[in-house]
Amino acid sequence: DQYFMENVYPVLTPMAMDSSRPFPLVRNKTLNIGALILKKDSKKKKENAETDKRKKKQNRSKKAVKSQQTEKATKTLKSA
Repeated sequence: DQYFMENVYPVLTPMAMDSSRPFPLVRNKTLNIGALILKKDSKKKKENAETDKRKKKQNRSKKAVKSQQTEKATKTLKSA
């Protein structure tokens, strides 16, 4: 019983995170496993958000390239 209470039970005890407990108590020398539980619709929203992030990053890269090309063209015109 003592082994169970000291070693097994703490691992099986669920810990919740919310606004009142932004981070659970994690003790030293223990095995801790975390899981993120989402609703079925949340998975699609998460995938869409990741896709949107990728698209924004690509757009920023394209804008940076265009800006560099514009600067280069302006320098070429000024030197001519």
